[in-house]
Amino acid sequence: MLRIITLGGVIISDQASNNILNNNVANNNLWGIIIWYNSNNTLNNNTADNNQENGIWLTNTKNNTLTKNTANNNRYGAYLYSTSANNILLSNLFCNNLVNDIKDADSNSGDKNTCDTIFNWNDIGTIGCTYGCSPPSPPKPNCTDNIKNQNETDVDCGGNCDKCADGKSCLSKDDCQSHYCAGGLCLICPIENLTTNPFSYSGDYVFNESRLSEKEKEVLPYVYKYSKEYEISPALIMAIIKKESNFNSESYGDQFKGYYCDELFKKKLIKDLKCEFRAYGYMQLWATAACDGGFGGEELNITQPLDYTWWYKWFIARYFCVNNSDCKIKFEAAHGNQNKKENLVALYNWFKLPATKQALQFSFSAKEEAKAESSFFAYVDWPVQGIEANTNIHYGSGYLKKQYVRYSNPKRVYKDALKNTISAYHNGNAIADNKYVEPVIQYYEDYKSKAIC
Repeated sequence: MLRIITLGGVIISDQASNNILNNNVANNNLWGIIIWYNSNNTLNNNTADNNQENGIWLTNTKNNTLTKNTANNNRYGAYLYSTSANNILLSNLFCNNLVNDIKDADSNSGDKNTCDTIFNWNDIGTIGCTYGCSPPSPPKPNCTDNIKNQNETDVDCGGNCDKCADGKSCLSKDDCQSHYCAGGLCLICPIENLTTNPFSYSGDYVFNESRLSEKEKEVLPYVYKYSKEYEISPALIMAIIKKESNFNSESYGDQFKGYYCDELFKKKLIKDLKCEFRAYGYMQLWATAACDGGFGGEELNITQPLDYTWWYKWFIARYFCVNNSDCKIKFEAAHGNQNKKENLVALYNWFKLPATKQALQFSFSAKEEAKAESSFFAYVDWPVQGIEANTNIHYGSGYLKKQYVRYSNPKRVYKDALKNTISAYHNGNAIADNKYVEPVIQYYEDYKSKAIC
Protein backbone atom coordinates (compact mmCIF):
# COMPACT_ATOMS: atom_id res chain seq x y z
CA MET A 1 0.00 0.00 0.00
CA LEU A 2 1.35 3.45 -0.94
CA ARG A 3 0.31 6.29 1.30
CA ILE A 4 1.26 9.94 1.44
CA ILE A 5 0.81 11.51 4.90
CA THR A 6 1.85 14.74 6.56
CA LEU A 7 4.12 13.19 9.19
CA GLY A 8 5.84 11.10 6.51
CA GLY A 9 6.17 12.26 2.98
CA VAL A 10 5.85 8.84 1.22
CA ILE A 11 5.20 5.54 3.03
CA ILE A 12 5.30 2.06 1.46
CA SER A 13 3.60 -0.08 4.13
CA ASP A 14 3.50 -3.78 4.94
CA GLN A 15 0.61 -4.41 2.57
CA ALA A 16 2.61 -3.55 -0.54
CA SER A 17 5.73 -5.04 -2.15
CA ASN A 18 7.37 -4.80 -5.56
CA ASN A 19 6.56 -1.11 -5.84
CA ILE A 20 8.42 1.29 -8.13
CA LEU A 21 8.75 4.81 -6.78
CA ASN A 22 10.22 7.30 -9.26
CA ASN A 23 10.73 11.07 -9.23
CA ASN A 24 8.82 11.85 -6.05
CA VAL A 25 9.58 14.77 -3.75
CA ALA A 26 9.15 14.39 0.01
CA ASN A 27 10.63 17.49 1.62
CA ASN A 28 10.00 19.35 4.90
CA ASN A 29 8.19 16.56 6.76
CA LEU A 30 8.84 14.64 9.95
CA TRP A 31 10.06 11.77 7.76
CA GLY A 32 10.71 11.80 4.05
CA ILE A 33 10.27 8.32 2.46
CA ILE A 34 9.49 5.31 4.66
CA ILE A 35 9.54 1.65 3.61
CA TRP A 36 8.48 -0.91 6.23
CA TYR A 37 7.54 -4.54 6.49
CA ASN A 38 7.74 -5.34 2.76
CA SER A 39 10.35 -6.11 0.12
CA ASN A 40 11.58 -5.88 -3.45
CA ASN A 41 10.80 -2.22 -4.00
CA THR A 42 12.66 0.06 -6.40
CA LEU A 43 13.25 3.74 -5.66
CA ASN A 44 14.71 5.94 -8.43
CA ASN A 45 15.43 9.68 -8.59
CA ASN A 46 13.41 10.63 -5.52
CA THR A 47 14.20 13.61 -3.30
CA ALA A 48 13.79 13.71 0.48
CA ASP A 49 15.38 16.86 1.86
CA ASN A 50 14.97 19.01 4.99
CA ASN A 51 12.99 16.48 7.01
CA GLN A 52 13.12 16.52 10.81
CA GLU A 53 14.14 12.87 11.18
CA ASN A 54 15.07 10.54 8.31
CA GLY A 55 15.22 11.39 4.68
CA ILE A 56 14.83 7.72 3.63
CA TRP A 57 13.98 5.19 6.34
CA LEU A 58 13.97 1.43 5.75
CA THR A 59 12.72 -0.73 8.61
CA ASN A 60 12.00 -4.47 8.58
CA THR A 61 12.36 -4.57 4.82
CA LYS A 62 14.64 -6.47 2.47
CA ASN A 63 15.85 -6.65 -1.11
CA ASN A 64 15.06 -3.07 -2.03
CA THR A 65 17.11 -1.13 -4.57
CA LEU A 66 17.67 2.61 -4.17
CA THR A 67 19.26 4.38 -7.16
CA LYS A 68 20.08 8.07 -7.73
CA ASN A 69 17.98 9.31 -4.81
CA THR A 70 18.78 12.48 -2.86
CA ALA A 71 18.42 12.96 0.89
CA ASN A 72 20.09 16.08 2.22
CA ASN A 73 19.77 18.23 5.36
CA ASN A 74 17.83 15.69 7.43
CA ARG A 75 18.69 14.16 10.82
CA TYR A 76 19.70 10.99 8.96
CA GLY A 77 20.03 10.83 5.21
CA ALA A 78 19.37 7.10 4.75
CA TYR A 79 18.62 5.08 7.88
CA LEU A 80 18.62 1.31 7.32
CA TYR A 81 17.06 0.08 10.53
CA SER A 82 17.69 -3.30 12.16
CA THR A 83 16.19 -6.34 10.41
CA SER A 84 16.55 -4.46 7.13
CA ALA A 85 19.03 -6.50 5.12
CA ASN A 86 20.17 -7.15 1.56
CA ASN A 87 19.18 -3.71 0.39
CA ILE A 88 21.28 -2.10 -2.35
CA LEU A 89 22.14 1.60 -2.59
CA LEU A 90 23.57 2.82 -5.90
CA SER A 91 24.71 6.32 -6.92
CA ASN A 92 22.67 8.12 -4.26
CA LEU A 93 23.45 11.55 -2.87
CA PHE A 94 23.22 11.85 0.94
CA CYS A 95 24.88 15.00 2.28
CA ASN A 96 24.80 17.56 5.10
CA ASN A 97 22.67 15.40 7.36
CA LEU A 98 22.89 16.13 11.11
CA VAL A 99 23.88 12.73 12.56
CA ASN A 100 24.75 10.42 9.65
CA ASP A 101 24.44 10.60 5.93
CA ILE A 102 24.05 6.81 5.93
CA LYS A 103 23.40 4.66 9.00
CA ASP A 104 23.31 0.89 8.45
CA ALA A 105 22.04 -1.06 11.46
CA ASP A 106 22.00 -4.37 9.59
CA SER A 107 23.88 -5.75 6.58
CA ASN A 108 23.41 -3.89 3.32
CA SER A 109 25.60 -2.91 0.40
CA GLY A 110 26.07 -0.37 -2.36
CA ASP A 111 28.44 1.49 -4.65
CA LYS A 112 29.19 4.92 -6.12
CA ASN A 113 27.24 6.76 -3.44
CA THR A 114 28.09 10.26 -2.27
CA CYS A 115 28.24 11.00 1.45
CA ASP A 116 30.52 12.17 4.26
CA THR A 117 29.37 10.84 7.64
CA ILE A 118 28.54 7.13 7.92
CA PHE A 119 27.76 4.45 10.47
CA ASN A 120 28.67 0.86 9.57
CA TRP A 121 28.70 1.64 5.88
CA ASN A 122 31.26 1.12 3.11
CA ASP A 123 30.72 1.24 -0.61
CA ILE A 124 32.25 -1.66 -2.52
CA GLY A 125 36.03 -1.46 -2.51
CA THR A 126 36.31 1.66 -0.35
CA ILE A 127 35.86 3.04 3.13
CA GLY A 128 32.68 5.06 3.48
CA CYS A 129 31.17 6.35 0.26
CA THR A 130 32.88 6.35 -3.08
CA TYR A 131 32.56 10.13 -3.28
CA GLY A 132 32.63 12.87 -0.69
CA CYS A 133 30.05 15.60 -0.49
CA SER A 134 32.48 18.53 -0.62
CA PRO A 135 34.35 18.74 -3.89
CA PRO A 136 38.13 18.73 -3.28
CA SER A 137 39.76 22.11 -3.26
CA PRO A 138 41.45 22.78 -6.56
CA PRO A 139 45.24 22.53 -6.27
CA LYS A 140 47.13 25.76 -5.95
CA PRO A 141 48.84 26.82 -9.14
CA ASN A 142 52.41 25.52 -9.25
CA CYS A 143 55.27 24.95 -11.65
CA THR A 144 54.49 21.28 -12.36
CA ASP A 145 50.72 21.30 -13.01
CA ASN A 146 50.96 21.33 -16.82
CA ILE A 147 48.97 24.59 -16.89
CA LYS A 148 50.17 28.04 -17.88
CA ASN A 149 49.29 30.03 -14.78
CA GLN A 150 50.84 32.25 -12.12
CA ASN A 151 53.25 34.56 -13.96
CA GLU A 152 54.58 31.83 -16.24
CA THR A 153 55.41 32.82 -19.79
CA ASP A 154 54.84 29.25 -21.04
CA VAL A 155 53.52 26.07 -19.46
CA ASP A 156 55.39 25.53 -16.17
CA CYS A 157 58.32 27.77 -17.09
CA GLY A 158 59.32 31.41 -17.09
CA GLY A 159 58.39 33.96 -14.46
CA ASN A 160 58.91 32.46 -11.01
CA CYS A 161 59.31 28.94 -12.44
CA ASP A 162 62.36 27.39 -14.08
CA LYS A 163 63.68 29.06 -17.16
CA CYS A 164 62.13 27.99 -20.47
CA ALA A 165 63.79 25.85 -23.12
CA ASP A 166 64.38 27.06 -26.66
CA GLY A 167 61.12 27.59 -28.57
CA LYS A 168 59.03 28.40 -25.49
CA SER A 169 57.35 31.76 -24.94
CA CYS A 170 59.16 34.49 -23.03
CA LEU A 171 58.92 38.13 -22.05
CA SER A 172 62.61 38.73 -21.36
CA LYS A 173 65.95 36.93 -21.38
CA ASP A 174 65.42 36.07 -17.71
CA ASP A 175 62.67 33.63 -18.77
CA CYS A 176 65.04 31.60 -20.99
CA GLN A 177 67.64 28.91 -20.38
CA SER A 178 69.59 30.40 -23.29
CA HIS A 179 69.27 33.85 -21.70
CA TYR A 180 68.09 35.09 -25.11
CA CYS A 181 64.49 36.13 -25.87
CA ALA A 182 63.55 37.42 -29.33
CA GLY A 183 60.09 37.83 -30.86
CA GLY A 184 58.50 36.42 -27.72
CA LEU A 185 60.40 33.12 -27.97
CA CYS A 186 63.43 31.69 -26.19
CA LEU A 187 66.12 31.05 -28.80
CA ILE A 188 69.67 29.74 -28.80
CA CYS A 189 72.20 32.49 -28.31
CA PRO A 190 72.88 33.68 -31.88
CA ILE A 191 76.35 33.04 -33.25
CA GLU A 192 77.12 36.72 -33.67
CA ASN A 193 76.81 37.14 -29.90
CA LEU A 194 79.50 34.51 -29.31
CA THR A 195 82.28 36.66 -30.81
CA THR A 196 83.44 35.52 -34.20
CA ASN A 197 87.11 35.78 -33.20
CA PRO A 198 87.65 33.69 -30.03
CA PHE A 199 90.68 35.87 -29.20
CA SER A 200 88.71 39.10 -28.96
CA TYR A 201 86.29 38.02 -26.23
CA SER A 202 84.83 40.86 -24.19
CA GLY A 203 82.73 39.03 -21.61
CA ASP A 204 79.55 39.00 -23.71
CA TYR A 205 78.36 35.49 -22.77
CA VAL A 206 78.57 32.81 -20.11
CA PHE A 207 77.43 29.17 -20.00
CA ASN A 208 74.06 27.67 -19.21
CA GLU A 209 75.23 25.73 -16.16
CA SER A 210 72.29 23.32 -16.31
CA ARG A 211 73.97 21.86 -19.40
CA LEU A 212 77.37 21.38 -17.74
CA SER A 213 78.67 18.55 -15.56
CA GLU A 214 79.74 19.15 -11.98
CA LYS A 215 83.41 18.87 -12.97
CA GLU A 216 82.91 21.41 -15.73
CA LYS A 217 81.25 23.82 -13.33
CA GLU A 218 84.20 23.59 -10.91
CA VAL A 219 86.53 25.39 -13.34
CA LEU A 220 84.11 28.14 -14.41
CA PRO A 221 85.30 30.84 -11.94
CA TYR A 222 88.85 30.52 -13.29
CA VAL A 223 87.78 30.18 -16.92
CA TYR A 224 85.65 33.35 -16.70
CA LYS A 225 88.39 35.25 -14.88
CA TYR A 226 91.19 34.50 -17.32
CA SER A 227 89.05 34.54 -20.45
CA LYS A 228 88.42 38.21 -19.67
CA GLU A 229 92.04 38.91 -18.70
CA TYR A 230 93.42 37.42 -21.93
CA GLU A 231 90.35 38.15 -24.09
CA ILE A 232 89.90 34.48 -25.01
CA SER A 233 86.52 32.85 -25.56
CA PRO A 234 85.65 30.74 -22.47
CA ALA A 235 84.32 28.11 -24.89
CA LEU A 236 87.83 27.70 -26.32
CA ILE A 237 89.47 27.43 -22.88
CA MET A 238 86.87 24.81 -21.89
CA ALA A 239 87.56 22.91 -25.12
CA ILE A 240 91.33 22.87 -24.41
CA ILE A 241 90.74 21.63 -20.85
CA LYS A 242 88.38 18.90 -22.05
CA LYS A 243 90.90 17.65 -24.59
CA GLU A 244 93.96 17.93 -22.35
CA SER A 245 92.69 16.52 -19.04
CA ASN A 246 88.92 15.94 -19.37
CA PHE A 247 88.53 18.19 -16.30
CA ASN A 248 90.82 16.10 -14.09
CA SER A 249 92.76 18.59 -11.98
CA GLU A 250 95.30 15.97 -10.90
CA SER A 251 96.14 14.84 -14.41
CA TYR A 252 99.79 14.88 -15.48
CA GLY A 253 101.63 13.81 -18.59
CA ASP A 254 104.42 11.30 -19.07
CA GLN A 255 107.93 12.11 -17.93
CA PHE A 256 109.95 13.76 -20.64
CA LYS A 257 112.38 11.16 -21.98
CA GLY A 258 114.28 13.43 -24.34
CA TYR A 259 117.57 15.25 -24.21
CA TYR A 260 117.24 17.16 -20.94
CA CYS A 261 116.36 14.27 -18.63
CA ASP A 262 118.86 11.94 -20.28
CA GLU A 263 121.69 14.46 -20.05
CA LEU A 264 120.92 15.27 -16.43
CA PHE A 265 120.96 11.59 -15.56
CA LYS A 266 124.12 10.76 -17.49
CA LYS A 267 126.03 13.60 -15.86
CA LYS A 268 124.69 12.57 -12.44
CA LEU A 269 123.15 15.96 -12.05
CA ILE A 270 119.94 14.33 -10.81
CA LYS A 271 119.53 11.16 -8.77
CA ASP A 272 117.15 9.42 -11.17
CA LEU A 273 114.95 10.07 -14.17
CA LYS A 274 112.19 11.67 -12.05
CA CYS A 275 113.32 15.07 -13.18
CA GLU A 276 109.74 16.43 -13.06
CA PHE A 277 109.67 17.42 -16.71
CA ARG A 278 105.92 16.80 -16.96
CA ALA A 279 102.75 18.50 -18.11
CA TYR A 280 100.41 19.22 -15.20
CA GLY A 281 96.81 19.97 -14.30
CA TYR A 282 93.68 20.97 -16.15
CA MET A 283 95.49 22.50 -19.13
CA GLN A 284 98.46 20.07 -19.10
CA LEU A 285 101.19 22.70 -19.00
CA TRP A 286 104.92 22.09 -19.05
CA ALA A 287 107.08 24.39 -16.96
CA THR A 288 108.44 25.99 -20.14
CA ALA A 289 104.91 26.68 -21.42
CA ALA A 290 103.83 28.03 -18.03
CA CYS A 291 106.87 30.31 -18.00
CA ASP A 292 106.00 31.43 -21.52
CA GLY A 293 102.49 32.19 -20.25
CA GLY A 294 103.87 34.42 -17.50
CA PHE A 295 104.66 32.03 -14.65
CA GLY A 296 107.93 32.62 -12.73
CA GLY A 297 108.41 32.37 -8.99
CA GLU A 298 109.91 35.18 -6.96
CA GLU A 299 111.80 32.86 -4.63
CA LEU A 300 112.82 29.24 -4.60
CA ASN A 301 110.08 26.95 -3.39
CA ILE A 302 111.93 23.70 -2.75
CA THR A 303 109.54 21.28 -1.04
CA GLN A 304 110.71 17.97 -2.52
CA PRO A 305 114.03 16.09 -1.96
CA LEU A 306 115.37 16.67 -5.47
CA ASP A 307 118.92 17.81 -6.09
CA TYR A 308 118.01 21.27 -7.30
CA THR A 309 121.59 22.52 -6.78
CA TRP A 310 123.02 20.33 -9.50
CA TRP A 311 119.97 20.96 -11.61
CA TYR A 312 120.45 24.71 -11.41
CA LYS A 313 124.16 24.46 -12.21
CA TRP A 314 123.32 22.45 -15.30
CA PHE A 315 120.55 24.88 -16.16
CA ILE A 316 122.88 27.86 -15.98
CA ALA A 317 125.47 26.09 -18.08
CA ARG A 318 122.83 25.30 -20.69
CA TYR A 319 121.73 28.94 -20.91
CA PHE A 320 125.06 30.81 -20.71
CA CYS A 321 127.95 28.51 -21.53
CA VAL A 322 126.94 27.69 -25.07
CA ASN A 323 129.83 29.65 -26.58
CA ASN A 324 132.47 28.67 -24.02
CA SER A 325 133.43 25.05 -23.73
CA ASP A 326 135.27 25.60 -20.43
CA CYS A 327 132.43 27.50 -18.78
CA LYS A 328 130.71 24.62 -17.02
CA ILE A 329 134.01 23.03 -15.91
CA LYS A 330 135.24 26.26 -14.37
CA PHE A 331 131.86 26.84 -12.78
CA GLU A 332 131.78 23.45 -11.07
CA ALA A 333 135.45 23.56 -10.08
CA ALA A 334 134.98 26.89 -8.38
CA HIS A 335 132.04 25.86 -6.22
CA GLY A 336 131.83 22.08 -6.00
CA ASN A 337 128.81 20.26 -4.68
CA GLN A 338 126.12 22.46 -3.09
CA ASN A 339 123.49 20.44 -1.26
CA LYS A 340 121.41 22.87 0.79
CA LYS A 341 118.84 25.41 -0.23
CA GLU A 342 120.85 28.21 1.39
CA ASN A 343 123.92 27.29 -0.63
CA LEU A 344 121.81 27.11 -3.77
CA VAL A 345 120.51 30.63 -3.19
CA ALA A 346 124.04 31.84 -2.46
CA LEU A 347 125.27 30.14 -5.62
CA TYR A 348 122.50 31.73 -7.61
CA ASN A 349 123.32 35.19 -6.28
CA TRP A 350 127.06 34.63 -6.82
CA PHE A 351 126.55 33.62 -10.40
CA LYS A 352 124.86 36.94 -11.19
CA LEU A 353 127.81 39.06 -9.95
CA PRO A 354 129.79 40.92 -12.66
CA ALA A 355 133.02 39.43 -11.28
CA THR A 356 131.61 35.94 -11.76
CA LYS A 357 130.71 36.65 -15.34
CA GLN A 358 134.22 37.94 -15.95
CA ALA A 359 135.87 34.98 -14.24
CA LEU A 360 133.83 32.52 -16.25
CA GLN A 361 134.51 34.51 -19.41
CA PHE A 362 130.98 34.96 -20.69
CA SER A 363 128.41 37.72 -20.75
CA PHE A 364 124.66 37.98 -21.20
CA SER A 365 122.18 40.79 -21.45
CA ALA A 366 119.75 41.84 -18.75
CA LYS A 367 116.90 40.46 -20.87
CA GLU A 368 118.65 37.11 -21.21
CA GLU A 369 119.34 37.04 -17.49
CA ALA A 370 115.71 37.76 -16.65
CA LYS A 371 114.54 35.03 -19.02
CA ALA A 372 116.93 32.49 -17.49
CA GLU A 373 115.91 33.45 -13.96
CA SER A 374 112.19 33.20 -14.69
CA SER A 375 112.63 29.90 -16.52
CA PHE A 376 114.61 28.37 -13.69
CA PHE A 377 112.08 29.35 -11.08
CA ALA A 378 109.35 27.96 -13.32
CA TYR A 379 111.14 24.60 -13.47
CA VAL A 380 111.60 24.55 -9.71
CA ASP A 381 108.16 25.75 -8.68
CA TRP A 382 105.84 24.42 -11.38
CA PRO A 383 105.70 20.78 -10.16
CA VAL A 384 104.53 22.11 -6.80
CA GLN A 385 102.27 24.97 -7.82
CA GLY A 386 101.21 24.10 -11.36
CA ILE A 387 98.53 21.58 -10.43
CA GLU A 388 96.49 24.17 -8.50
CA ALA A 389 93.42 25.15 -10.56
CA ASN A 390 93.75 28.91 -10.48
CA THR A 391 97.47 28.83 -11.31
CA ASN A 392 97.11 26.22 -14.02
CA ILE A 393 94.27 27.93 -15.89
CA HIS A 394 95.86 31.34 -15.38
CA TYR A 395 99.12 30.51 -17.13
CA GLY A 396 97.52 28.03 -19.52
CA SER A 397 95.33 30.84 -20.79
CA GLY A 398 98.34 33.16 -20.96
CA TYR A 399 100.28 30.60 -22.97
CA LEU A 400 97.33 30.05 -25.32
CA LYS A 401 97.17 33.80 -26.02
CA LYS A 402 100.95 33.90 -26.61
CA GLN A 403 100.64 31.11 -29.17
CA TYR A 404 97.84 32.99 -30.90
CA VAL A 405 100.06 36.05 -31.23
CA ARG A 406 102.84 33.91 -32.67
CA TYR A 407 100.92 31.58 -34.95
CA SER A 408 97.69 33.34 -35.96
CA ASN A 409 99.11 34.09 -39.42
CA PRO A 410 96.74 32.18 -41.75
CA LYS A 411 99.63 31.48 -44.11
CA ARG A 412 100.84 28.78 -41.76
CA VAL A 413 100.06 25.08 -41.97
CA TYR A 414 96.27 25.20 -41.45
CA LYS A 415 95.62 28.49 -43.26
CA ASP A 416 93.41 29.19 -40.25
CA ALA A 417 94.38 31.26 -37.21
CA LEU A 418 92.34 29.24 -34.72
CA LYS A 419 93.60 25.85 -35.88
CA ASN A 420 97.19 27.11 -36.01
CA THR A 421 96.90 28.36 -32.44
CA ILE A 422 95.34 25.13 -31.15
CA SER A 423 98.11 23.07 -32.73
CA ALA A 424 100.80 25.39 -31.36
CA TYR A 425 99.32 25.16 -27.86
CA HIS A 426 99.73 21.39 -27.87
CA ASN A 427 102.92 21.01 -29.89
CA GLY A 428 104.83 24.22 -29.22
CA ASN A 429 104.62 25.04 -32.91
CA ALA A 430 101.88 25.14 -35.54
CA ILE A 431 102.14 21.76 -37.22
CA ALA A 432 99.63 19.45 -38.87
CA ASP A 433 97.99 17.56 -35.99
CA ASN A 434 94.38 16.78 -36.86
CA LYS A 435 94.09 14.20 -34.08
CA TYR A 436 94.39 17.04 -31.60
CA VAL A 437 93.05 20.02 -33.50
CA GLU A 438 89.79 18.56 -34.85
CA PRO A 439 88.43 17.34 -31.47
CA VAL A 440 89.25 20.71 -29.88
CA ILE A 441 87.35 22.50 -32.67
CA GLN A 442 84.37 20.19 -32.11
CA TYR A 443 84.46 20.78 -28.35
CA TYR A 444 84.69 24.52 -28.97
CA GLU A 445 81.53 24.48 -31.11
CA ASP A 446 79.78 22.32 -28.51
CA TYR A 447 80.56 24.74 -25.70
CA LYS A 448 79.40 27.67 -27.80
CA SER A 449 76.03 25.92 -28.13
CA LYS A 450 75.79 25.91 -24.31
CA ALA A 451 76.27 29.65 -24.07
CA ILE A 452 73.76 32.18 -22.83
CA CYS A 453 73.97 35.77 -23.97
